[in-house]
Amino acid sequence: MTTGQKQKKSGHSSLKKIVREWIVKINLDPKDHGESADVVDVAQRRGLIKNLFDMRLTKKNYFTLENQYISSSKLKDFAKSKEYFYNKHVRGSVERKVTPAMTLGSMVDVYVTAGPKKMGDLYHVVARRDLKNPPTGYTEVTQSVWDEALAIGKKVRASAAFKELKGYRKQVLLKVDEPIGRFPGMCGVLDFLMVNGSEATIVDLKTSSTIDPKRYFWQCMDYGYDIQMEFYNNLVRKKYPEVQTVRCLHLVVEKDPDKIHRIATFHFSTHLLNDARIKVEKLLCELASETKFKDEPVTFADCHTIGGAWEENVSVTLPE
Repeated sequence: MTTGQKQKKSGHSSLKKIVREWIVKINLDPKDHGESADVVDVAQRRGLIKNLFDMRLTKKNYFTLENQYISSSKLKDFAKSKEYFYNKHVRGSVERKVTPAMTLGSMVDVYVTAGPKKMGDLYHVVARRDLKNPPTGYTEVTQSVWDEALAIGKKVRASAAFKELKGYRKQVLLKVDEPIGRFPGMCGVLDFLMVNGSEATIVDLKTSSTIDPKRYFWQCMDYGYDIQMEFYNNLVRKKYPEVQTVRCLHLVVEKDPDKIHRIATFHFSTHLLNDARIKVEKLLCELASETKFKDEPVTFADCHTIGGAWEENVSVTLPE
């Protein structure tokens, strides 16, 4: 064996030892690597080695398994199902689904915050999308989706509200290194952010089926936008300790078949954010202490009441 081969083997063995220790440290499921698998190879495929030594979070690795920071969307997945969260964000056995509405919203975000050239780099128009073997580096979209995103994006950029955001930072990646159980901290990408001394303003761009205030409120509740905004609020306060006041706003453009694309702005009330803060803190505490990532069984002892106050729960014992 040559000196170079010995050094390579020695370095590989040392790396194996470090990765094994790290796998034990974060308590990975044995199924993630298997008894016969090379842990270094597995860690490389999953992007864990760079995370081990660097933990550097970028927009390129934000939506990959390499990012083990907790975002608002990950927290909402945890609230939905502990097993689903673990399989999707730790093991990577659940594929990240991108719905047509998500694609349209992302295209509008890119057009509004980065311009048409960037949207052209990330989204390519094709006659038929390759769903079985999608390309890497960009997303295929149909001409109709492209035209709709372009029309909506232009409407937003021409609005008076958008012009008021001059000077705001766009697509701001924030992370806070405060361990949450096995996870290194919190992260988020804010569409627009302005920090001015003790005051900060967060503006999130949304594409919605409605801008009616009452209907949009319930849409916010359904999609967890209250949790998302409070999560951003928390990130900004932790990242900028000097900030005492945070204004939390939505810039909403309506997606409608008549192609009018009306625009509205919304402000999150202190009461709503306080309620969301309780939800976020509870979920973060549960996540920090979770080790098994198994959902609790549901029985008739945990019945919800239909037709009364939704808070009322009753225990029902079924006859044998």
